Amino acid sequence: MSAVLTLSLRVFAGLVTYLAASVVVAGTVSDETALRPLVDRLTSADASARAEAACELGRKGAMAASAVNALAALLPDGLKLGPVECGMSPWLRKHLEARPEEWRRFETSPGREAARALARIGRPALGPLMTALSAPSPQARAHAAYGIGEMEAKDGQAEALSRLMQAVKDDDAGVREAVVKALGEIENAEAVPALLAALRDKATAVRAAAAWALGEIEDPRAVEPLMRTLWDPEPDVRSQAAWALGELEDKRAVEGLMGALKDKEPKVRRQVAWALGEIEDARAVPLLAKALGDTDAEVRKQAAWALGEIEDASAVEPLVGALKDDKAEVREQAAWALGEIEDRKAVAGLTGALADPDVRVRRQAAWALGEIADPSAAGSLARALKDSSAEVRKQAAWALGELKSQE
Repeated sequence: MSAVLTLSLRVFAGLVTYLAASVVVAGTVSDETALRPLVDRLTSADASARAEAACELGRKGAMAASAVNALAALLPDGLKLGPVECGMSPWLRKHLEARPEEWRRFETSPGREAARALARIGRPALGPLMTALSAPSPQARAHAAYGIGEMEAKDGQAEALSRLMQAVKDDDAGVREAVVKALGEIENAEAVPALLAALRDKATAVRAAAAWALGEIEDPRAVEPLMRTLWDPEPDVRSQAAWALGELEDKRAVEGLMGALKDKEPKVRRQVAWALGEIEDARAVPLLAKALGDTDAEVRKQAAWALGEIEDASAVEPLVGALKDDKAEVREQAAWALGEIEDRKAVAGLTGALADPDVRVRRQAAWALGEIADPSAAGSLARALKDSSAEVRKQAAWALGELKSQE
């Protein structure tokens, strides 16, 4: 190759490198210029404007990396606001405006929106979020923990684990709650000892969050401590402990849960019934069958669901009885459970349920009869083909097809 050609190629290569670098620099400058109005709004006197700006920056993801420090500076801002407009559909806004009680579920703050934005930006925000765990402001520390919990694992979320475990001992209960929730989001078993200690926290919200986090991590070391937590003085904590035990699906928890099925609070009994259904141990059947007579309809419904999950034939008779419950949702769930168990002793009760005044019950009874596929149900299902509801007629036709396939 000639010297002239070699020199020309080098010049060309240098020009390409220069142009590429120019494009990167220009792109960076362009991004920062585009972000400037939003970054400026982070210091607006209007709290809603600050929250909206943070949310909009978060929607840009990694492209908003240059705004990380400005967003981190907003973390102490805990002024409570209603839902931000950013990213909200007009339908949802209209729905929430008509239901103030649901509106509160979407309550936010500029600091919380900043934390969410930092999580969406990803790895460039991890360092500032970890630093903020030691900030003087409790709001900043809590929002930092929330932001870390919201991050994707690929962005190095687990690198904050040791810092979060130290922060479980923070002086502020709100910070401890946020930290414990973040540990649950990360789902790393190294956090289990710290979370077990948090089950004994003096703050109710922290204990409840710790139970939730242990359910997310699903480490068997948590079973016995969670069983003890079923006797916590606060129903919110007991309910969350029952949920966590259901997530763990460890049969060691069955006896403790069976005792908690007598809890004085309906919401605890509901969660306990669900947990027993998740574990699917037949030892729970007698007490779940008894729970079909609970004073709370939601407990009765959850007990019927659990019995369907366990699929023990001894539950058929009490479930057939539940087909006459005064609440349609309980009757519907009982019909579903009988279809799951697939015992022919349920056929008479289910054919009777084809005449239930509630269409949901009739439809579910037709489905259950199809699952059982007993020929004696053919006449009742044929009559259901004339039901006033198209859904029931369709389900009856399917069930008759199932019967025919068994011939």
